[in-house]
Amino acid sequence: RLLSLNLKPIKEKFPENVRIVFKHYPMNGECNQFMGTSRMHESACDAAKGAICAGMQGKFWEMHDLLYKDQTHLDPASIEARAQELKLDIPAWKQCLSNPAVIQKIKQDVQLAARQGINGTPRLYINGRLISGAASTSIIEYMIQMSMKQDGPKQAVTPLVPTAQTPSQVEISLG
Repeated sequence: RLLSLNLKPIKEKFPENVRIVFKHYPMNGECNQFMGTSRMHESACDAAKGAICAGMQGKFWEMHDLLYKDQTHLDPASIEARAQELKLDIPAWKQCLSNPAVIQKIKQDVQLAARQGINGTPRLYINGRLISGAASTSIIEYMIQMSMKQDGPKQAVTPLVPTAQTPSQVEISLG
């Protein structure tokens, strides 16, 4: 949650130069094979699916923010209430939840994390450089500015419209 809060001012300060990409790594063996039978976060898989399906209606970040705002209520009924709050097409959202491609998307993110040696959250990368833990906004901003100096000025970033194939762990790409 802290990293999410620290990224908000970054999105506002660098709207043309920073793209934030979220990758799922639910700490629950139901959808993350590397957790074994552990269900450290009981509703993590449901929350991830709910966010992905909200993203299919253009509301990933809004759902993300609502889910992280109150992590004590992540049961399916509470997640659905948030979908209603966002005025999503609930029948389409519910249908999306049972789409095998959604769980496959989560598993792809988990596999990507495994290939990168990631086994927990949060992780933040700026142009491929790891920033450990929930870095403060000032540290993130500093690292972005250093990256922009080292990598040179970039053109404006084209915003992504999420689809089922959109990569969703947080990564910041400059340029």
